Amino acid sequence: MAILVVGGTGFIGGHLSRELVNELNAKDKLVLYDLYPNVEAVRDIKDKVVIEKGDILDMRKLFEVFKKYDISRVVDLVVFMRGSESDLFKATMTNLIGFQNLFEVSRLFDIERLVWASSDAVYGTPLGNEGPVDEEYLQNPDTVYGMCKMYEEFFAERYFRNYGIRNIAIRPSMVFGPLRYYRPVYFNVDIFENPPKGLPVPIGEKELNKEIDWVYVKDVSRAFKLALENRTIDFRVYNLGGEMKSVKDILAIVKKHVPSTEIIATPEASGMPPKSFEINWSKIQKELGYVPKYGLEAGVKDYIDSLNALEGAKVHS
Repeated sequence: MAILVVGGTGFIGGHLSRELVNELNAKDKLVLYDLYPNVEAVRDIKDKVVIEKGDILDMRKLFEVFKKYDISRVVDLVVFMRGSESDLFKATMTNLIGFQNLFEVSRLFDIERLVWASSDAVYGTPLGNEGPVDEEYLQNPDTVYGMCKMYEEFFAERYFRNYGIRNIAIRPSMVFGPLRYYRPVYFNVDIFENPPKGLPVPIGEKELNKEIDWVYVKDVSRAFKLALENRTIDFRVYNLGGEMKSVKDILAIVKKHVPSTEIIATPEASGMPPKSFEINWSKIQKELGYVPKYGLEAGVKDYIDSLNALEGAKVHS
């Protein structure tokens, strides 16, 4: 029996793979499936995992991997976010057709559990000021990526209803942490990684007071692990947020660990999302027992401490 992590050498996947590999039974395997495997991202565990190069659009390859390793549980972390507004074909193929391929092969092999990454992008711009947005809030996506994720949730529910594919979706807010690439936005990398390098942090002058719901990547990977281990829930969608803090507040935390942190206010925007809202994530706490190990302050410290160890291992988000 084996666990398959699609996107297992990526941003969230690299951290989740470490969470999983240390708890495998001797007879079990952890298979990481990526179009462009980044071995550097999992170099400390590469001898404990199997890395398969493959495309989520390649049904034959997926079938071969499921059969070869006797896959019983699956995590899907593949997304096409950057460029989705300009490359509609690739956005559709990766986010919708690739997603469907994985569900269909999972159905054919009658897997036990599938956990996959949705996004708070399904909410678009919340229409009111009712407080933290929970899972029942109206979905109003205003991006191609958000629309794809909304469809995926609908599709996943149908695969459970029609075929019994037991699956859990997780909608993270703004994820930060080691291994994140610079696209589709770069401010959430520069804020943390420029100061230790002695580089200034360029931030749009109108963005310093912008509040964002930040969640640390290692807490996100823990949530995915809990969902994968759950044996009772058939189908569910969970929000996963962290703490609402302004960019100025985040920089103040970074400055505690790197006193030389320098900010350069620029007239140009620095890639921040135009919207920001607080996520209500009490449901995942109640039903999966999720409790963040790091949170914001400890997450920032761990991120900065991890930079040297992960130098050269950046991957796409």
